[in-house]
Amino acid sequence: MKSLSAIILFFAAIGLVFMTARPMWDEISVLRAESKVIADNLAQLKEVEALRDQLLNTYNSIPKSDIARLEEFLPAKAGTEDLLVSMENFTKALGIQLKNINFSAVSSAVQTLPDGTLAPADPKLYSTVNYNLTVSASYEAFRALIDVFEKNLRLVDVSDVTFTSADGGTYGFALKVKSYYQK
Repeated sequence: MKSLSAIILFFAAIGLVFMTARPMWDEISVLRAESKVIADNLAQLKEVEALRDQLLNTYNSIPKSDIARLEEFLPAKAGTEDLLVSMENFTKALGIQLKNINFSAVSSAVQTLPDGTLAPADPKLYSTVNYNLTVSASYEAFRALIDVFEKNLRLVDVSDVTFTSADGGTYGFALKVKSYYQK
């Protein structure tokens, strides 16, 4: 009888341990899984941090003069005032009379996505500013101006050129020009 009650108490103790320990064991298993996910996320964050540091070191190793040239090549804004000053300087240096410059309105078109958010209508990473330029110059001076446009660091596309004749070897030139900037 003593052994029977000892066996019953033994099995009752085992049952009681399983009844109380099983939920704790399940909770520990869930916590271990969460800990593994957190450890994986932490490892990914450390990889991203290392990549960020590497990119930052690479960026910092680029000479400031090269960064300034890149910003001049594709500026962060339309910079119509900078374009105007550049055109005045180019024409003045070549002895060309700048008669007129008209900038088109710069707009950044957006579209509404199905989820209601706004996105650029054009997926390109750049926008353009269009302008019309009218100058009075000799043919040689005009060719020199086109060469200046070609060698200019800021990207300039001349899409249309019209000219009118004038007295004294000077001509009137009207150009449709497009410059680029970052979105």
